[in-house]
Amino acid sequence: ADDITCLNSKIFRERYIESNAFWKAFKIPSESDSQFIGQIRNDIQSHLKYPEMAKQTNMQGRVRVAFTLVGNHAKNIKILKSSGENLLDQGAIKTVHNTPFPQCPQKLQSKCPMRMAVWVRFSMH
Repeated sequence: ADDITCLNSKIFRERYIESNAFWKAFKIPSESDSQFIGQIRNDIQSHLKYPEMAKQTNMQGRVRVAFTLVGNHAKNIKILKSSGENLLDQGAIKTVHNTPFPQCPQKLQSKCPMRMAVWVRFSMH
């Protein structure tokens, strides 16, 4: 079974939730890179994997997720800020993991692989 969807909460927290201090050492893209970052955010939201149980219970929230964009895949996915709901946190990890991303544009090649932090939103509306 896929370890992203089958984790018990202790393993999930140890493996995917990191302190903000861990990510302070990494440079997040600047606002000048906003078009590419906006595309990444839109790609994530358009591939959202809303957990079925979360839908059934009208669970909503947002998760701050950090990852390294390598080629067109996310690696080293970590939660910077939990939603407070394990189902949504796991859904955010799964969504980012399964989203196909565009290649880094030529003008940003010097920043790639690129570390990013984005909000993944779960809303019933």
